[in-house]
Amino acid sequence: MQVQIKRVDFMDGRLSEWRQRMEEELRQKYGEFEQSLQRAASGLRVSNSYVEEAQRRQQQRLQKLEAELSELGGRERRTQEALLDAHGRLDAAEARLLEAEARPAPPAERCAAGHAEADGALVSLLERRVGEVAERLEQVVQDSFEQHAALAAQEEQLRS
Repeated sequence: MQVQIKRVDFMDGRLSEWRQRMEEELRQKYGEFEQSLQRAASGLRVSNSYVEEAQRRQQQRLQKLEAELSELGGRERRTQEALLDAHGRLDAAEARLLEAEARPAPPAERCAAGHAEADGALVSLLERRVGEVAERLEQVVQDSFEQHAALAAQEEQLRS
């Protein structure tokens, strides 16, 4: 019976040692697991902050591009209105010039030399003004084409 008691005590001691070793291993593994979770959580927080910052920058860039697009649209409308206005004025000036050319000339005795010189100066002034308007019109058309190209490039950049 003594032998059995010693065996049970021996087994009980071994079981107690085994239990302590297992508890220690579990504590160690739990601690390692906890550290690994903390590192992962920290990494996720850092990644999340990077993503949020990138989204904020992209949102600001998108708002800036939308504002520029709106501004370009306004410029295009103003350019188109100015172009139509200039075209209308040019048509009116051409119509007045054609009317003046279609009218019969006054009799030679009533036409003074001063009137002929004044008419010549007026015609040269009108020709110069028409030339200036044509140059402005050409510049407005060129600006309109450039704005369309810039708008198309920004739309393409916004899509990508």
